[in-house]
Amino acid sequence: MKWKRIQFLEVNNMKIAILYYSKYGNTQTLAEFLVKKVQAEGHEGKLFNAKKSKPSELFAFQPDAILAGTPTHFGKPVRSFSKYIQKLGKDSTSSIQKAAVFNCYTGDNVCSIIQNQITEVLPHVEIFEGTLPIRTGGENGELWKKVALQKNWKDAASSFISEFLNF
Repeated sequence: MKWKRIQFLEVNNMKIAILYYSKYGNTQTLAEFLVKKVQAEGHEGKLFNAKKSKPSELFAFQPDAILAGTPTHFGKPVRSFSKYIQKLGKDSTSSIQKAAVFNCYTGDNVCSIIQNQITEVLPHVEIFEGTLPIRTGGENGELWKKVALQKNWKDAASSFISEFLNF
């Protein structure tokens, strides 16, 4: 009997936490799309809703990377999301090595503010310079309360995640 030699290739799979806050569903829709893309590329992705999860749950997942996204509220990231980011800095044993940011907004893109918040609390983390700011529907009335992402958001999100995974 002849034995075939099998060569195993080392696969560099990452565990990626997708942390998000969503008020009207836009950021949640984007986060769910990103986790599916991460998983389709062979990585382990898990969603963490900043309203419903605790930083200890995120750290228990032991992510190699984090994608962080929130809507804009009065020109800033949502306050409870920023507080969650602050709490991430209290765990000195964090396995997070890379981070990237996404933002749903109607007026101001706050990706750079979120990047700065992450850098401040997790200085060892390498920040992906590319961001994913997605403009949402109107600024008032019922349209604002509906998921109203721009038409090409999936293309932008796919490009963003591909670049991040090769970062």
